[in-house]
Amino acid sequence: MKHSITAYEVRLPDDWTISPAPSRREWMSQTPKQSANRCLPLTIANQAGWVVNCPVSFKATWSGSDAIDAVTFEFSEKPERYSRQIASIFGLGIVSFSLPWLFRTSPGVGLIVRGPTNWFKPECLPLDGYVESDWAPYTFTMNWRIMKRKTGIYFQKGDPICMLQPYPLDMLEETEARVAPIESDPELQREFEAWTAHRKAQSRAVSEGEEPKFRLDYLRGVKPEGERIPTHRTQLKLDGFSRRKPGS
Repeated sequence: MKHSITAYEVRLPDDWTISPAPSRREWMSQTPKQSANRCLPLTIANQAGWVVNCPVSFKATWSGSDAIDAVTFEFSEKPERYSRQIASIFGLGIVSFSLPWLFRTSPGVGLIVRGPTNWFKPECLPLDGYVESDWAPYTFTMNWRIMKRKTGIYFQKGDPICMLQPYPLDMLEETEARVAPIESDPELQREFEAWTAHRKAQSRAVSEGEEPKFRLDYLRGVKPEGERIPTHRTQLKLDGFSRRKPGS
């Protein structure tokens, strides 16, 4: 089944942008030998959605009060415009970004609205939300909570401030959750024990001073005994938002 997501412009986007999320993060490239870039669960999660980028550079400072006006903003440009789009509306040091789009998704599919995966901002945390975007004729805000009072928090123009991930809530409620001993699945147990034996041998070799040799079976989509998984993927190819009629 083909799904869709449409971003309807409710005001001129100006410098707001939205695009498929990239696979890399700066901190991942700074790890020794860029090892984090070989961690497929990280890179796939990084790509699993679309990111909205900040339209302007600004500094936000929270006084520590729970009042709505306890956050002050200093914008690098056009404060008369961006003070209406980026503001404190909840209080308690929460910065709210009012996106210029109303999103519509396929029936039964809503949007997880959250901070960009594996992207961090010191002293400021993104707040997750879920929107029933398959029916709601309402816009929403992306929210970040400043965690340290009287400390300037900086957002730069182009910073990813929001990640959108289509998700069906029905799948959660229809999922049967259970616990079972691994012995109840002999094939899975055999594969797990083969993997465990390899990891132990690798750890012993490293402890004896040998250079670690990574098989990268998961990255290659291969089980411990060599079976390749045809549905395995090492990257996601998300559609970019372009100007075309829905359904075309």
